[in-house]
Amino acid sequence: MASIMKTGERYPFSEPCPYRPGNRSSGEFVIGAAHYSRYEELLASGWRRSGPVLYRYRCEGCAACVPIRLRADRLALGKRARRLERLNADLSLALVPPAFSDERFNLYSAYVRGRHGGQDGLEESFGALIAAPMAVLSEYRDAGGKLLALGFIDALPKGLSSVYFAFDPAASGRSLGTHSVYAESAAGLALGKPYYYIGFWVPDAPSMDYKAGFHPFELALGGEKLGQCAAENAEAASFPAATPAWREFANKEEAKLALSELARR
Repeated sequence: MASIMKTGERYPFSEPCPYRPGNRSSGEFVIGAAHYSRYEELLASGWRRSGPVLYRYRCEGCAACVPIRLRADRLALGKRARRLERLNADLSLALVPPAFSDERFNLYSAYVRGRHGGQDGLEESFGALIAAPMAVLSEYRDAGGKLLALGFIDALPKGLSSVYFAFDPAASGRSLGTHSVYAESAAGLALGKPYYYIGFWVPDAPSMDYKAGFHPFELALGGEKLGQCAAENAEAASFPAATPAWREFANKEEAKLALSELARR
C-alpha cells in the first residue's frame, strides 16, 4: 500500500474502535518515511507508527485518545515498581537491532495467538513492527538465556516510543508489561533520552486506562484541530504548525479534571 501512496497526502481510514467495543473510529494516515525526521514532534498530535506509515485517529465528536508520555527522571518508583524489580531480578534487558529470528517470531506468535486468537498474517505484522529506521527491539532474557519478552520500540532523539510488547504466555505471572515500562524508561534515560512515549491514554477504557497509573505523566493537550499550515514543501504542508503542549499531571483524577475543563471550552 505504501508504495502507491503519494508523499504529503493524507489518506482516510475507518475501522471498529480498538478501545471502545461497539464504536467505530476514523482517522488518516500518511507515508511514514517522509516524516520520520519530525516523528517525535508529531507524537504530541496523536500520530503513531504502524509499519511504514504514520496514522492518527480523527473521530468526529470524540477526543478520548490522548497522547501520553513519561519522564524517566521523574517517574515515581513506588511499591509496585520495587516489587516487579524483585520479581524480575533474574532478567536481563538488552536493546538490539530489529531483525527477524525464529526465536523472536515464535514468542510474538504465541503471545498474539494467546491474546487475540488466529494465526493469519503474523509474519507480515511482525515485519511491520520493525519496518522503520528508528526501530529497535528490547529483549528480556532469564539467567539461562531464554527469551521471555520482546518490546518493539522506536528510538527517537529525545526518547523511546513503545510500539508493541509481547511476552511468553508461560511468564504471565511476572507482570512483564508493567515491568517493561519501568525498565525501558530507565534504559532510555541511560542513553540520554528522558522521555518514554506509551501511546494513548483512553480514560475508562479497560485496555488503556492503566497508563495513567504511572506517576507523574504528561499529556499532550491543545494545539491544532483540523487545519493545515501553509508550507513550501509537501512534508511540512502535511502537518499543522501548532503542536499540542505536553502538560504534567500528578495522577489520573487531576488529568480527568483538566480534560473536562478543555471539553467545556
